[in-house]
Amino acid sequence: MINKAIVSKRIVIIYSLLLALICIFSLSFIKGQDVYLIYTAFGAGGNVIYLNDNDLQITGKDKDGCSYFFLPAFVSSVELDQSLSEYKVFLSDGSLLQYPPINARIDINVDTGTGETVPWKISFLKSENLYTICLNTNDSTMESLTKDNYESIALSLISPDGDIVLDNEAVCIKGRGNSTWYGDKKPYEIKFDRSLSLCKMRPSKKWQLLANYFDSTKMYNKLAFDTADAIGMEYAIESDWIDLYVNKRYLGNYLLCKEPDIGKTDLNITSIKKTNDSFTSEVVNYDNGIIKGYLYTNEPPVLSGGYLISKETIDDYDKYPCGFKTDRYYFSVRSPNNASSNQVKYIDSFVKEVDSSLRNMNGDSLSMIDIESFSKRFLVEELFYNFDALVASYYYYKKPGKDVLYAGPVWDYDKSIGEVKGDFLNYEATILDQAYRFPDEWYKTPLDWDILLYENESYQASLRSVFRDNIPVFRNLIENRIDDCYEKIKYSRDMDYIVWGRGWYTGQYNDVYNNVRFTKFFLAKRLNWLCRRWDIDADFEYDFSDGTFHTVSYILPDGKIKSDSVPDGTQIPMELLPSYDDSIYSGWYYSDTHYPFSYYVPIFEDVTLELHTISEET
Repeated sequence: MINKAIVSKRIVIIYSLLLALICIFSLSFIKGQDVYLIYTAFGAGGNVIYLNDNDLQITGKDKDGCSYFFLPAFVSSVELDQSLSEYKVFLSDGSLLQYPPINARIDINVDTGTGETVPWKISFLKSENLYTICLNTNDSTMESLTKDNYESIALSLISPDGDIVLDNEAVCIKGRGNSTWYGDKKPYEIKFDRSLSLCKMRPSKKWQLLANYFDSTKMYNKLAFDTADAIGMEYAIESDWIDLYVNKRYLGNYLLCKEPDIGKTDLNITSIKKTNDSFTSEVVNYDNGIIKGYLYTNEPPVLSGGYLISKETIDDYDKYPCGFKTDRYYFSVRSPNNASSNQVKYIDSFVKEVDSSLRNMNGDSLSMIDIESFSKRFLVEELFYNFDALVASYYYYKKPGKDVLYAGPVWDYDKSIGEVKGDFLNYEATILDQAYRFPDEWYKTPLDWDILLYENESYQASLRSVFRDNIPVFRNLIENRIDDCYEKIKYSRDMDYIVWGRGWYTGQYNDVYNNVRFTKFFLAKRLNWLCRRWDIDADFEYDFSDGTFHTVSYILPDGKIKSDSVPDGTQIPMELLPSYDDSIYSGWYYSDTHYPFSYYVPIFEDVTLELHTISEET
């Protein structure tokens, strides 16, 4: 039970410390082990927060010769009380450490009581602006979670100001995601027994905790969701970042949101699910290899909507109970997720009519789609150069009483804006050219409706109109929105980096803000290319240079190093790189990440390049 009691306006950290810290200095120390502190947390209003009638415990992280402790946003200040500690911690000037600075690394000396003083570093990192979610998994551990089964836990939600919004609320949790589930930092789904509003968002029973492990900035999903909303898509995902603590251990920065669904606080069209719920006394699974759903003893009526469907890969299709296959594609029926076999047959037949009309384009072909929603969704996918566009998590919906298919909502953008490297760093390439980049046996054929539509003059006119009308939205994205998001989460993002590192294939730069700069650079370049492509009179060119110079070093085949000094923001053409024997070497690579060098990545920091042999790359 979380309670509030008025005490002082400080955080007292009971430095029973260093029974835990002392193991750092022993020969048995293992790099990366956890370090434990217990502290009493005070919010800005002087309220102390107790968790389960004990002081809130935060697990630290030992990394690179420093002990890090991760404080939630509601913490106001820190005072160390060493009176209960057998060991004493001193600053380099010999004074006792009592008021450590926040978000800084400081040198300390630990008096072990044996006459020996051991040097070390310590850092108290504090988030800002974000809600805090604390999960208590009882006897279970996060490592035991799967995507198939829920486990019961308790959840507490605390505002940045220290207000307790939820107090040990009973919830269920399971894993979620496709490729993201296999990252070190896991995404989760939490489910309440009733609809609740979290972080001032619209109420829901189910909430997603997106790890954004493939996104160096932790911003791409939210930027895409908010852009879809700003350009007027009928429904866009509402989201906000939170700091997640699990069993008193900081787990990182997460994006809290709802997955696309039909409902009063989601895609607000008629839901068939509630109708079907009244027929579920006897129901069995049905799958004839083309459609899958449920067989009801008393069959619910076949209704014309609403339906929410998603284009899936082969592997992902198998995870959903309801769906259908065409001769080219796999679709899941996300809502209703208890669709009868006849309802699946209905939406299957309708989608095949849409597919046929787009393949046999004539004057009536566009009458079966909502051209505005298709244009807006394509624009978001194209602008963010989404790796999964046309392939997976590509949603459509049908409203009741209308034989029209709508595109949206948008979803899944952690692998966008060049995060996948290679061809996806080219800000003058279209997702339409990337549509067949995967073998059939892996992804099945990417959905080509946007490709077919792009040949239609009316559709292109709609794209140009939507783009032109929303130039102020895109300009605000570059000039304000990206930096606003960075400022909101920068401390939380830094904490996340200490815990999880850079992540798989993420980021072009070591410096976090340089990846944010690249986001603005990439989107501005892409917007200018779209202006030229669609003959729109607008200019998104900005001076991204900060006026500094950086060193580009080349490790030559003879081991010598050649260095050049270049202005910040320089793009180096491939032909200006030092020559090499292409019968031996495959090309220049970044020495820290081993990614191939790309002209499309401007120089925002010092860079060292090395040659890789052909045998290394094969």
